[in-house]
Amino acid sequence: MGFDLLKGLTSFGRSDKDTRGGLPYSNWQFIGNMWVQMTDSGANYITKAYDANSYLRAIVEDIASKASTAPVGLYKIKNGAKAKKYQNAVKASFSSQSFIKSMVLKAQAFDEVDQHPFLDLINTKPNTFQTGNQLRKELHGYKLVTGNSYMYASVKGEKYSQGLEPQRLWSIPSPTVNIVAGDLVNPVKGYQVNYFSENIIDPRQVAHFKEMNLVADVTGNQWLYGRSKLSSARDTIGGFKQANVAQNTLFQNMGPLGIVSGSGEDSGLGEEQAIAIQDKFEQRHTGLVNGGKLVVTPADVKFTAIGISPVDLNIIEAKGELLQEICALYNYPQENYKPAQNVASQGVANKKVITSCVLPLLREFDDVMTAYVRQAYGDDSLVVISDTQYFEELQENRKELAEWLASAWWIKVNEKRKAMDYDEVQGGDVMLVPMGLSKLEDVIADVQDVDLDMLDREQ
Repeated sequence: MGFDLLKGLTSFGRSDKDTRGGLPYSNWQFIGNMWVQMTDSGANYITKAYDANSYLRAIVEDIASKASTAPVGLYKIKNGAKAKKYQNAVKASFSSQSFIKSMVLKAQAFDEVDQHPFLDLINTKPNTFQTGNQLRKELHGYKLVTGNSYMYASVKGEKYSQGLEPQRLWSIPSPTVNIVAGDLVNPVKGYQVNYFSENIIDPRQVAHFKEMNLVADVTGNQWLYGRSKLSSARDTIGGFKQANVAQNTLFQNMGPLGIVSGSGEDSGLGEEQAIAIQDKFEQRHTGLVNGGKLVVTPADVKFTAIGISPVDLNIIEAKGELLQEICALYNYPQENYKPAQNVASQGVANKKVITSCVLPLLREFDDVMTAYVRQAYGDDSLVVISDTQYFEELQENRKELAEWLASAWWIKVNEKRKAMDYDEVQGGDVMLVPMGLSKLEDVIADVQDVDLDMLDREQ
């Protein structure tokens, strides 16, 4: 049961039908190089922000690309209490201690599922034209830009006669999706895709990844959507565009605007002559090729500036401040767009991309995907966990983990191996206690056995 997404995607670009109602996107549109308040759709977050701002695109691409390289793992819960502790540990701020704790708890709380049809879909071949990496990158990208991403799963049989197990996984362009509101018990009745049909897709076939959306009331369906981070950056994105236009205009003119005129009252420079001089000057001394060439004239003229340079206007400095605001939206290190003072500082910035941007994105992805997988396969013991420990930026933390495990004799051998992503070994469910350790009572005598007269004899 499903719909022809390939057919729908082909017609997406030429469809003029819009069935979206009450989408929570900000009321703005980019018109005449300015942001103008008006009713709009989520498409503007893509076309007027992501496509138009090179810094924003680079930030989103970097985060989504790194997040998509983490393969999806599937696990079964074997210790419910430690599974909850693991979830709390991975949601805490990243540190060496939290990394070690989460890896150990993961080994103790879950058993990895090596073979499962969902793993083949999400990691290898989700559909007929994408790899698993491409699908995940698209899902992450739509969420980062529009605040929402949707994964549709096609299933076998009419009316779920063969269950809900997915056969293909697809990413639906988020601006084309309308959420159909249900009732208080089931708030989402289904989903409509405006490039396909008016048919309502069963919510059990859709995994909805979304940003937090704070609303003043729950009338309509606005509260069912996520809100894009860019909704609070309208002025920032618009200001960046204006700064680029102003700077490029001044650069093309080879400096600030001004007036060329006669230097005295008797200069004899009439209006027609002035116009002719201006036309000739623009032809010979402006533009990218001729701009900046020397002007030689026997006339006594003067130049009066009526503009100032990009530096004097603080345009370049202002663009740096605007970039800082964009980076702040995504918790992205601005140092990645400045020359690094040394290799170490660049490494710190690269690691921050992983710990502050990628890992939180993957945790939210895993939560939604876990809920979907449990429903699709009817197994509440399943847990989706993206494998993040092999990021190059976290290798120092893996070294610290290995050193810590080497001295943690109270942890079983197989639990140590699982924490380091190695297979279990036969006979490894034991603790190896260091030689020389003894019980306290074996090395300290009882109080009644102490000979107090011994001190007097020694004197």
